Amino acid sequence: MLKFIEITLIKLTAAIIDLNKTLADRIANDLKVQINESQYDFFVTGGKGKSLTRTLLKEILQPELQKEIISNNQTTDSYEGVITEFIKSTNLRGELNTNNFIVEVDAASLSNLAKLFKPSTIIINSLSEKAEIEFDQIIQGIKSSLRLKLRNYIVYNIDDPRLQKLPELFGNYHSFYSYGAKDKRNPDINPEFYFDILNEEVDLNIINIGDDDKRLEVKLPGQSNLYDIAAAAAAAYWSGISLEEIKQVLENSQDLKITSP
Repeated sequence: MLKFIEITLIKLTAAIIDLNKTLADRIANDLKVQINESQYDFFVTGGKGKSLTRTLLKEILQPELQKEIISNNQTTDSYEGVITEFIKSTNLRGELNTNNFIVEVDAASLSNLAKLFKPSTIIINSLSEKAEIEFDQIIQGIKSSLRLKLRNYIVYNIDDPRLQKLPELFGNYHSFYSYGAKDKRNPDINPEFYFDILNEEVDLNIINIGDDDKRLEVKLPGQSNLYDIAAAAAAAYWSGISLEEIKQVLENSQDLKITSP
């Protein structure tokens, strides 16, 4: 276990300095052996929008879990930043207070962090203007899971043409669950979880969310980031959370009210 003094110093300084990579590597090896039997363990990666997806997914899952969930923010989505967030969730003996985590990870760090924490689910948001670089880095991250003989659930935006390639590349090794907009579908692209815009106004969006078996109407602030919201809803639904519970969180989330103009 990590030494008392080392843990104390890191906890005191983590908020104001970056964790040295050499130290992060050493601490990570100690932490990774403690990650097992998680009820919820998610990585959120891709382009912009990761923070909203992570925040909403945590809000949806927290009542179900009623335990601490390790989380972070967009300023700590690097390898060292994620390790630091895990350290903050340890006691002074270096033992993690929880095995559950929902962390956003930049594409460049996905491979190394996947080897350490072995998330059961990887959520991939829409890619940014650096799409080709990000896509290659995400591919390497998924390959890291394969080398560890892990079977991941991949929740991905099927309306992003680059991400449409993923099932073809890894379909025999991972389980894929797609989300997207119903009005953008064509006969060859059918998201398993979709949102359908019923009414779009400046102050209010009314959408249907769900799949072909069940859908619920949800009222959201206008100008909402629907794909990022759909990513969180799809991952929660995939994890067994009911549409009714998802609807309740989305319609009452302060984060959506804040992020909307």
